[in-house]
Amino acid sequence: MTVAAAIGAVGPAIALSIDFEDIGTGAELKVLDGTEYSAFGVTFSSSDEIRLVKVGGAVHGFYPGDRPKPTGALGDYFLATDLSGFTDLTISLGGLAQNVRFDMVDIDGPEIFNVTAFALDGSVLGHRTLLGRDDSDDVTGDQVVTTVAFGGLSEGIHRIEILGTATRSRNIGIAFDNFEMEPLRSLTEVVDAAVAVPVPASLPLLTIGLAGFGALSTRRRRAG
Repeated sequence: MTVAAAIGAVGPAIALSIDFEDIGTGAELKVLDGTEYSAFGVTFSSSDEIRLVKVGGAVHGFYPGDRPKPTGALGDYFLATDLSGFTDLTISLGGLAQNVRFDMVDIDGPEIFNVTAFALDGSVLGHRTLLGRDDSDDVTGDQVVTTVAFGGLSEGIHRIEILGTATRSRNIGIAFDNFEMEPLRSLTEVVDAAVAVPVPASLPLLTIGLAGFGALSTRRRRAG
């Protein structure tokens, strides 16, 4: 798994990018610890099986041909859930983020994906509905890679949930890659802030700066 963290002039690591490339074994399919997989403080979980799928392996990937559009957008490997008529993926950040971005792929027809961002208290911060194939201008056509982003919110993002359902008999799964987040605070800092005695506003605060979100990613794949 490739991960990139950068040091800014104002403090600690300010951006995290995960693209699943370094844990690929060359196999078309690799099951990752059942229904949950964690790395670098981020946990990916599902009621289905969590898988690492090699691009081009249509039996275990998306259809037709397991080739993303644009070409190369998912590198050689992507994270996926098992194929079923209903599927889900939860991304728990292990803290709070001010911006989150990732790529999803229309699997094999007119699926519906509901993507929701939650705060630490469970309140909804943002929501997107992606409809596969020709059902929406948001996503059109099998194999199409769509970037989902949440940012500029009043509260930090703590959790992302993706729920997918099929509108016909074909089974679906979630194809997921190129996860990026801008950390805001760790959970330890959140708890400490909740119980701390108020201090003068002039005291130093942990701040996070970013010059162009995503510039610190190890890569943002484009069409070749």
